[in-house]
Amino acid sequence: MLESVMQSIAFIESNLHNDIGVCDVANAVSYSQFYFSREFSKHTHISVYDYILRRKISESYKDLFNKKIKIVDLAFRYGFQSHEVYTRAFRKVFGENPSEATVYKPLAVYEPIDEPYLNFLSGLRVEIIDKLSEDCFFEVNRVSSVSEVNSGGSYLILLSKKNLFNLNCVFQGNPSRSENEILSFRLSPLRQKFRIYHTDAKLAFRYFIDYFYDVDEMSSNFFMIQKEEDHIDILVPYVSLLS
Repeated sequence: MLESVMQSIAFIESNLHNDIGVCDVANAVSYSQFYFSREFSKHTHISVYDYILRRKISESYKDLFNKKIKIVDLAFRYGFQSHEVYTRAFRKVFGENPSEATVYKPLAVYEPIDEPYLNFLSGLRVEIIDKLSEDCFFEVNRVSSVSEVNSGGSYLILLSKKNLFNLNCVFQGNPSRSENEILSFRLSPLRQKFRIYHTDAKLAFRYFIDYFYDVDEMSSNFFMIQKEEDHIDILVPYVSLLS
């Protein structure tokens, strides 16, 4: 089934400028709409409809900033029936109208699912935890980048204070209960969001951004990817209900 899902994604990507629906995608891989929709969602963690919508809007979002195309022209370029329909879809994905989008938010862009990411998503087991974690320090071993995430250890992801959808830098290191002489950051307090039973930190980073990241829940401009032997924990700044 994974091969058919990849074929369907390729079909969607080649038809982002056309008005396509779930039925068109299912027909392209010769499955019934009901069966294919269920299998697609099971393996990708997103419905066919939402995948099409997020991909169309994400690519149009890039064009809005990079090519300075008029909003009404973007609507028709990506197969939307009207300016109003496109604006509603854009607001659903990015939380603002296209006319209000003045600051580019790279982490908000939903990129196509490739084969390694699909293999990661398929059968992925995730445990929602959502509990307060103990205070800790993050001991920095080196400054890294997203492309280097997965080379070992845990990661402190630092975001821009002015734009929480913009990555500032990545620190590779390890959490510690005590402060040492090496460079370290005090992380107090943190909230453990969920546990991913997988060991690929780079794909876990993308999964968190794609499906769980909510800037309204962020009290500061960082989060931590804590890598263990058989799982990965995602921890975010704690927001007190009393604050």
